[in-house]
Amino acid sequence: MTSDPKSIQTLKRFAARFPETEQFLGVLIDAISDPNDRAAVVTSVALLEGAIQRLLVSRLVVSNEATVSDLFGPGGPLRDFSSKIKVAYAIGLVGPKTRGDLDVIREVRNAFAHTMFPVSFEDTEIANAASRVTFAKRITPDAELSQYPPKAMFCAAVSNLAYGAFFIAEGQRDNQPLPAVVAIAL
Repeated sequence: MTSDPKSIQTLKRFAARFPETEQFLGVLIDAISDPNDRAAVVTSVALLEGAIQRLLVSRLVVSNEATVSDLFGPGGPLRDFSSKIKVAYAIGLVGPKTRGDLDVIREVRNAFAHTMFPVSFEDTEIANAASRVTFAKRITPDAELSQYPPKAMFCAAVSNLAYGAFFIAEGQRDNQPLPAVVAIAL
């Protein structure tokens, strides 16, 4: 919005920054390693959302700054995580199980971001919702996953999905073909 004061425009650009390729993995590991559950979830899911956005942008025919801003910026049809998930599914970048996982991840993030009281994976509601993420079970079907706490399982799913989407998008930007493993990983 051009009617925003310069300080607000600058703040929006600051908040929209995304790690460079060489920084991404370190930032992601720092996020999921944060001992504060709220910080770990909000930050790691922001990275996942950004990676999904990069994946979507990598598939655009026109991806100049103005087009990306019109689609993903304030007032754009893909400004929120829910819309990004729906479009990623509709164009075949994620399958139905991953779409379900992304929706659960989004809801868990929303609970952490919008709950006015302290919240953690120790809360039954959070642990139950987080346990609905099936990603780890799908990639390691024979593993005994119940030994891992809900935060570990949730953060493993978020980080693997973010890492996959980010590096697939990077490959697309280098005009490399989309790998066949996308349907499995995402």
